[in-house]
Amino acid sequence: MVTVSDMQKWQDAVKGINDSAKADLSEEESLALNTLVSLYNSGDFESGESGDYIQTLKKALPQHANNRLLKVHLTNFVALCEKYFKAQPAPAVSQPLVVQQPYAEKEFYYFDCNEQKGPVGINQLKSLGLMPETLVWTEGFDEWKPAKDVAELKTLFGKIPPPPQIITNTSGRTKKSGNVFIKAIIIVGIILAGGYFVVNKSGWFGNSSGGISVNTDDGADVYVVGIMDNTSVLWKNGVAQYLIDNGTWSVANSVFVSGSDVYAAITEDNPSGIPFAALWKNGVMQYLSEGSGSYSWANSVFVSGADVYVAGSIDNRAVVWKNGTAQMFGIGSCNSVFVQGGDVYVAGEMNGDAVLWKNGIAQNLTSGRGAAKATSVYVSGSNVYVTGTQDEWEGAGSYQYLWINGERHSLETSEANSVFVSGNDVYVAGGYQLWKNGEIQQLAEGQAYSVFVAGGDVYVAGHIGSNRAVLWKNGVMQTLGSGSSAEAISVFVVQRNVVAETRPQSQPQAEPVQPSISGRFPQASERLLTAADVQNLSKEDLQIMRNEIFARHGFIFQTQAMRTYFQNQSWYVPRHNDVNSLLTSIEKENIELISRYE
Repeated sequence: MVTVSDMQKWQDAVKGINDSAKADLSEEESLALNTLVSLYNSGDFESGESGDYIQTLKKALPQHANNRLLKVHLTNFVALCEKYFKAQPAPAVSQPLVVQQPYAEKEFYYFDCNEQKGPVGINQLKSLGLMPETLVWTEGFDEWKPAKDVAELKTLFGKIPPPPQIITNTSGRTKKSGNVFIKAIIIVGIILAGGYFVVNKSGWFGNSSGGISVNTDDGADVYVVGIMDNTSVLWKNGVAQYLIDNGTWSVANSVFVSGSDVYAAITEDNPSGIPFAALWKNGVMQYLSEGSGSYSWANSVFVSGADVYVAGSIDNRAVVWKNGTAQMFGIGSCNSVFVQGGDVYVAGEMNGDAVLWKNGIAQNLTSGRGAAKATSVYVSGSNVYVTGTQDEWEGAGSYQYLWINGERHSLETSEANSVFVSGNDVYVAGGYQLWKNGEIQQLAEGQAYSVFVAGGDVYVAGHIGSNRAVLWKNGVMQTLGSGSSAEAISVFVVQRNVVAETRPQSQPQAEPVQPSISGRFPQASERLLTAADVQNLSKEDLQIMRNEIFARHGFIFQTQAMRTYFQNQSWYVPRHNDVNSLLTSIEKENIELISRYE
């Protein structure tokens, strides 16, 4: 079964080839392309002729070096063909002729853009920027191996640093610690327990029995969106609700909850089979490109205050909709959006490179060498985390990366689809793995699309096999639904009010503010503020000052930005969904004053 994400990649690749001068293809290449598209559309992935056509296109890639966009889209098309078509000839990689050297240093042959090169020594390999997945061979090997699997070469690949540690100083402000590294652990045979997970006899993320409902008695509401029976679906605490029931194909790619409102980014086929982007909110659909006749996708949704952002693409051009109005970028796609402190961060791809946009300004995370994309973005404090992938060497597979404030770190995961930060812990979900601070934790064979952490619990949404949508919570796999093309693609968790006492309670009674008041702006709870206290503060500082008042009483924040900020404050203890009855008269007047200037 072709996954939803690969279905979009396939359509983007085919359209990209057509848009970037398909006339540059030779007659033989055009025949191969059209035949493979026809086989894909018919679902015939076992066709014996597919392998030869794939090889035809692979051999043609170097000939299109002058048309970079065509080469990028053609490379993506070939990669998808190799992933799904089964009848491919074995790679014609012959054992190289060994040249005897007069000295003892071991030398290696390696593949660079499908060309065998070498032999060279280990030091020269290091200077060439050898990648972990590059195929290498030396005397004594029975077959070619990825460089990362060769003991002598493992030292060439650096260790992955941890996220910058957030330390609260005496003023309540945050700062980064330096030079702290977490060793990446290679999983061999057994998996070591770590983080929030527990190993039992059934194994890491082992298969549980099907049909287990999501536990709703743990003080959290769990929202998951995806696709089932070729229709977009929302699961709330394990109960499924189809979002579209008109018989058309649709998929929900992202979910976000703000207060009592639930949002989903949806892509739906129109009667002509053309996909177009939509925003679903509490059962009401808003079509973002209806009537345009264009191909469009909605990949991610984020809500900040009264503003709703949707990231996606229109006719292979990257786009972000803000409250329904589109802002267009270059050729590519916007895959993830995150808003904090008034700044809008978008991860995606443009002109074949992985890109991070901040307030519309693009920062290239990669440059050439192979098709690349940024898949997810998360902002914690002043740190920006981005995941992505790049095809470094044509035909040799893709490599997964985590960028922290623009600095790239290699991941040992098979894919990197989603990133989430909780305190000092960084999580990346992709393939059948969950990465946490350099440690890889194996999931059951399948695909992980989304990770979310709330209340100390780790949630991962994905699918097993071809028709089983699942959710892992702290390592326990739960089946959400099964059917044609069932996939859980995005997860969002909202913590409910947790009552500490066992006796019945009405509204919490007003409680005095403790003599030692925490936060950057303790005066907002100590005395009445004046205009002079607030008029020179930035909008971000005003927002922190106002919300610190609520946080001191244990308010459970609904917006992701505030929730993330206060989870990093050592004094903050979330307890109540409503703290209005706990506010003092001084605090209420200060909130009103701050809001006027904010």
